[in-house]
Amino acid sequence: MSVQIHKTRLWESIEKLAEYTEPGQPYTRRSFSPMFLQGREWLKRQFIDAGLEVEVDAGGNLMGQYPGRNPELPPIVSGSHSDTVPDGGRFDGIAGVLTALEVARTLKENHIELNRTFVVVDFLAEEPSDYGLSRVGSRALTGDLSADMLQYTAPDGSTLAEGIQRVGGNSSELNQPLMAPGDVAGFFELHIEQGPVLETEQLPIGIVTNIVGITRVDMSFHGRPDHSGTTPMDIRADALAAAAKVIATVNDNAQKWLKQPEYLVATVGKINVQPNASNVVPGRVDMTKKHDKLRPCRAEKDSASCEAA
Repeated sequence: MSVQIHKTRLWESIEKLAEYTEPGQPYTRRSFSPMFLQGREWLKRQFIDAGLEVEVDAGGNLMGQYPGRNPELPPIVSGSHSDTVPDGGRFDGIAGVLTALEVARTLKENHIELNRTFVVVDFLAEEPSDYGLSRVGSRALTGDLSADMLQYTAPDGSTLAEGIQRVGGNSSELNQPLMAPGDVAGFFELHIEQGPVLETEQLPIGIVTNIVGITRVDMSFHGRPDHSGTTPMDIRADALAAAAKVIATVNDNAQKWLKQPEYLVATVGKINVQPNASNVVPGRVDMTKKHDKLRPCRAEKDSASCEAA
């Protein structure tokens, strides 16, 4: 039996969910925000209208189940996330959720019963949140959401545990993994490429074969703020000049990996200069260096300190 998904309906769903964005800032739907909750409520209604059995698990993940003939078997799961980073793009995350939903709709409308249950999932806070943590929902599933993490606070003073409760989860049940190895038969996620490789190579689709490991290093350069017009160059302690040398070195070293078997990129994408005045020699620079490499990597954040000469 050959069936086709409803392409127009899928596109309309993507367009509709993308409308839930902060005014004047497309496409921004930060996790835990009122806009995110509105989008989540719309998505939940779509799950229900598609005939799925809907629940929000203890970790705040939105789940929709299309029951199979043998519900005791581990299910097939598909989905992604509906939150975004600021200006995150129309398709990031939601393409995976809504494609999985369209598969479930197509199965039901064509009266196709699978041997296993099919689950559509919208993971909570896959992107960095105001609580200083990403992958909140998937961490909850794997038991990687610690008690300390649940006490992380947002600028409004609320804790992550309270945020999870606010979206319908139950933080009191997160003292153990919500899923164990073997609980899922298979997982598929369709995702927009977040780089230009497929377009550059004129390829319609790519299959993920490796997972990027991310390491972030916070660096602080300490110099001395002086008047820029009256301080000679040979007695300055310019923190920004020292930081600039490190930034250039990071870029140069990453360039050398272009012809290596392993993929590596390095970025200094966040920098704060003090006092940040045009007539003052910079006295301090704080920056974050991030490198991504195709190798297993659990470290998210290391610390380093550099003193400017």
